[in-house]
Amino acid sequence: GVTSLTNTRGDQFLRATGSGSVLSLPNLTTISNGTGNEWDFYLEALQGGKLDLGAVTEIIEPNSGDVRNRSVQVKAEGVNSAVDLSSLQNFVDVYAFETSGFGEYSRLHATQGGTISLGAVLNARGVYIPVDATSSLYGGTLIVSTSSLLTGQGDIFASVNNSGGTIVITPGETGLNIHGDYTQSSTGKLVVAVDDAVDTESYSRLVVDSGASLAGTLEIARANNYEPDLLTDYALITAEVVSGTFDTVTGGTISGGDLTPQYGSSVVALSRSFDRTPVATFTYQNTIPNQRTFFNVSQVVDGRATFRIYDPDGNLVGLSNATPANPDGGDFGSFLLNDIGTYEIRVYGALGENPTFVAAPNAAPLTTQPGYFRKSTNGDINLPGSKQVWEFDTRAGDVISLDVLNIIGAEQQLSFTLRDPDGRTVINRTATAEEFNNADFGPVFARIDGTYTLTVEGIGDDTASYQFLLTGPQAPRVSSHALKGPDAATVYEAWFLFDQAMDTSSFTLAADVLTFQNPSGDLTATGFRWENPTTLVISFASQPSDVPLFMVLASTLLNESGVALDQDGDRIPGEETDDQYQAELVVDNQGPFVIYTQPGTTASAPIDRVTFHFNEPIDANTFSLADVTQFTGPGGVDLIGQLTSVLVADKSATVFFTEQAAGGQFTISIGPDIADAAGNLMDQSRDGANGQVDDVFTLSTNVQSPDLVVASVTDPTPATHGEDITLTWTVQNNGADPATGTWWDYVYLSANDNWDLNDTLVGRVLYTGPELSPNGGSYQGTLTAPLPGVLPGDYHVIVRTNILQSLTEASLSNNTGDSPATASFDIPSLESGNAVSRNVDYREELYYKFEVPSDMASGSLVVRFGTNDTTVANELYISRDALPTRMTHDARSQQGLASNHYIILSSLQAGTYNILAAVTPDQQVQPNTPLGTASLQADLLVPGEFSVVDSFFGQGGTAGNRTIEINGVNFDRSIEVTLTNGTNNVAEAISYYRVGPEKLYATFNLTSVIPGQYDVMLSNAAGQDVVLTGAFDVLQGGGSSNKPSVTAPPAFRRVFHEPLVHFPFTVSWENAGLNDALTPVLQIVSSEPFAADLQDALNGSSQFSETFYGSIGADSPPGILFPGQYESLTYHTVPLGCLKKL
Repeated sequence: GVTSLTNTRGDQFLRATGSGSVLSLPNLTTISNGTGNEWDFYLEALQGGKLDLGAVTEIIEPNSGDVRNRSVQVKAEGVNSAVDLSSLQNFVDVYAFETSGFGEYSRLHATQGGTISLGAVLNARGVYIPVDATSSLYGGTLIVSTSSLLTGQGDIFASVNNSGGTIVITPGETGLNIHGDYTQSSTGKLVVAVDDAVDTESYSRLVVDSGASLAGTLEIARANNYEPDLLTDYALITAEVVSGTFDTVTGGTISGGDLTPQYGSSVVALSRSFDRTPVATFTYQNTIPNQRTFFNVSQVVDGRATFRIYDPDGNLVGLSNATPANPDGGDFGSFLLNDIGTYEIRVYGALGENPTFVAAPNAAPLTTQPGYFRKSTNGDINLPGSKQVWEFDTRAGDVISLDVLNIIGAEQQLSFTLRDPDGRTVINRTATAEEFNNADFGPVFARIDGTYTLTVEGIGDDTASYQFLLTGPQAPRVSSHALKGPDAATVYEAWFLFDQAMDTSSFTLAADVLTFQNPSGDLTATGFRWENPTTLVISFASQPSDVPLFMVLASTLLNESGVALDQDGDRIPGEETDDQYQAELVVDNQGPFVIYTQPGTTASAPIDRVTFHFNEPIDANTFSLADVTQFTGPGGVDLIGQLTSVLVADKSATVFFTEQAAGGQFTISIGPDIADAAGNLMDQSRDGANGQVDDVFTLSTNVQSPDLVVASVTDPTPATHGEDITLTWTVQNNGADPATGTWWDYVYLSANDNWDLNDTLVGRVLYTGPELSPNGGSYQGTLTAPLPGVLPGDYHVIVRTNILQSLTEASLSNNTGDSPATASFDIPSLESGNAVSRNVDYREELYYKFEVPSDMASGSLVVRFGTNDTTVANELYISRDALPTRMTHDARSQQGLASNHYIILSSLQAGTYNILAAVTPDQQVQPNTPLGTASLQADLLVPGEFSVVDSFFGQGGTAGNRTIEINGVNFDRSIEVTLTNGTNNVAEAISYYRVGPEKLYATFNLTSVIPGQYDVMLSNAAGQDVVLTGAFDVLQGGGSSNKPSVTAPPAFRRVFHEPLVHFPFTVSWENAGLNDALTPVLQIVSSEPFAADLQDALNGSSQFSETFYGSIGADSPPGILFPGQYESLTYHTVPLGCLKKL
């Protein structure tokens, strides 16, 4: 009955030592150390012992007495040693190490395989928490607060909040793995180390399952002043989502390039030279917003590879490193792809290395579904990084145990994590397919009512099917029923099958059979028996089998744990009406039968399983390997000994066996002693006689093994981008079976004779010809297509046949062939000042090159591109000495969804500038749909020579001033702008605002200008004139406006309880006239408090007035609101009365 415990003298111990040793103090809530010098209080579980302090909420090292060298030491040491502090909220050592050099940390230490269970939220102050890679800390949220130190590497099964403490991650392959969220406040510090062991990922790593929110200090330690090379990126923090940045970074200063953090949406990387050229790129199309994703690296050869993932806007998402010895080091995830669109993966190598690799992102869904105690449950982690969460309704005091029945997948490892309704990790176990029982746990006692979850996921990129049984007090249900009798014409028993063992004493006929009748009236049940604890049999006077019966069972039937029926599945057992079991009783003598299989009568080599789909659920207890009566391979070879396991899930059953790679006919037979829930054996023949010899189901599947080989590829001939090229190749079937069906041949251009993701696709050809005979049948493929854009040079032709694997083959490793010789391919040139026009199609890509000679290296280049159809959106890209793409380029146009685009480059370097003009790249139309004409022009300007890229500047009214925006290059301060009528100057600009050499604003007073269309002329002091014909219209009248408006709900209902109801209001202002307006100064005054941030409004952090300057545009002339300019701000209000009442 002790509720508090205080150390009153010297060192004191609560210790459980040895396997089977348990020290339990279930009523103890407070533990406090004493006040004497060098007094220590030890709370320890050693060598397999268990210390149960599950009710303790506070452990205090007090702020009194002689505080020197005092501490409270919590330790779980040794395999299966456990300290239960699952209610602990505060562990406080006020002085810790701080007192005049004589302080001593209190300690929270799981080591050598021990575990410590912490509370849902634990505030640790002045506590030393060493993390051991062999041991575990379980909890909900661990707050590392003032003076606390967490250090090491390993697993923390809790969220971690670094709020004023220090976390030091030691280098190593494991890293610090936080199975939850990581939050670092402005007072927190994270210390990491880097060294030269990147090949084994042994630098410091923080791996966060969920979100990482950053602030405070990052301290970078470099052992022996180690200087990483410029081509090394360290994936310091990886998380599903990363938000925020560190306020202060120390220790990264290195001569020649600092080691600085690079922030992505799911990673923080350290790098000295992040902006460098990849050795390869490839793309991934994401079609679902916020898609949970995993990046899987299967193979790396020829050097180390760094993978970076960029979103459609070019922002960093994730980063990882892989080596030939450790390709799994490149696995990354899970993480979120927030946007729909094309993601680019850029691959980087070490100096002098050009790695090749097999890597790809894959969807990694997190699914949640209800689970049921005492029911065999099947799942499948079939994609790397995916998770499955099972929910179980639980009550305080319930006893829970996990029995993993199977893990199917050679050498694959799964993790099983149980969490309570507060999100606190209760226990975690991992196991491989070969030793799946290692994941078993229990008994575990539920602390609180609510939903407990069991999360199943693969370790790294492992995938596997699994089956488990979670025992506990789940409310029972009747799963099925059936009528039985002495013959086909008569019935006299109703059989009810429950989903778990029942308390057989809880049933009586009088109290629990509420209704029993046929169409003519009431009937009487005459007796009952329990066939077994899950099967209730109720007997009655014989009835004709063709007359339907109706029976209702009460909801008060109990399982062995005393829990009543929950027939409606709402997790509220024993509801008088909703949980009654209402049975329409008809004769069920029909046995189950197989309706289809996977695979069917043909299959791809290799195969390792067959799934049988039945017409109804089958009883898992009646299907084992003994029910597979035949399994043979080609030539009738007996393969029964190759069978490994059976996995039953509702209406399906999967038989697993050792992988079979040979081609030919495989035969497998099952039954007939497989039963449904009513006990009816198989009736595959559908003749009403169950369990007969003719009810055995037999599948014969032909494992096909054609083998397509690209036998030859004809050498290409030289061509220029846009010209048609004709390419030919021969594909041969070297397999033992004929190749039938259709498949695609993909044709690429490659700078070498090995296909990789950088190679350029020319086109694809669908083979629809006759069957290819085995052992040499062949066909010749031909493709005529325009030469795509490639960097000028010599290229092989590479053909990949059956690339989409629509044809099952014995091998796919020989489906690629290349031309022996190369051909020179080029792209057309542009000459300065000469526009190129041509007809174009929607979604066409135009490549050109432009040479900048060495004597023009200090000049400027203006490239313009547009189409005669001004309603479409085009794009323009440039790269020097490389081929630009929409994802990788040196510069891109910034005109948005416009038809006419331009790029201005200053301070040129000598070399070749390659240009991509993308015609409506995002327009969804059929291929080769004509658009119209396009024009492309490049102008090379000498220093001091200017150019204008605009062609029209809109309209202005005679009622006042009008400011126009002029874009171009090399605008100096001598530029003057004039409106002319072709002969005479009509108006000169009265003022200028020069943003820079590429943008200029000119203001005209139009009050004396006659309405009409005018040329705009620009002149500089060097005597250069540029005239833009018909570029500005002057209209009679006009005027301006800058009056604001407020939009708000007409009425609002006050709510005086949470959640508080708020309402938004919007303040907007615009210039709807033809002339310049003055930028307004706006003041908002309200009788109710308001804030721009909704959370501030809900928290009461609001104001009653706000005054601000309504400027629009960061680089526009101050004080001017242009015609058509518009801005709005939205504020949120929670009425003051509601906040005060709350």
